[in-house]
Amino acid sequence: MNAREKALRAALTGEGGTESFKKNWIVEAGAGAGKTYTIVQRIVRQLTTGHCAPEHLVAITFTNKATDELRDRVTRQLRKLRDQCQDADERRRLDGLYHGVGKMHLSTIHSFCQTMLMEMPM
Repeated sequence: MNAREKALRAALTGEGGTESFKKNWIVEAGAGAGKTYTIVQRIVRQLTTGHCAPEHLVAITFTNKATDELRDRVTRQLRKLRDQCQDADERRRLDGLYHGVGKMHLSTIHSFCQTMLMEMPM
């Protein structure tokens, strides 16, 4: 990975600060480029820094398989952070985020559009 790619990945995941969370991003790259890893890191950082609550988070994929993988990885990462946490208050907060994964809107583009059409019919 070159320096430009590292900087972009840091911006996407919020490693350089949460300023990048004020922007929406489209991530496209070839297979094995680390898209899901990067998106998971971004979602987890948004949640753990308090930038947003699970019910305010939307991530859209193209396939059901990608959606399931994304949800699984976010869940595993939050569980890992919770289980490693030594501070009781922080552990409770992380446990709430872990149990809040179901409130996130992680879906395919088709499912997202269907939901929007049902919620806002013409």
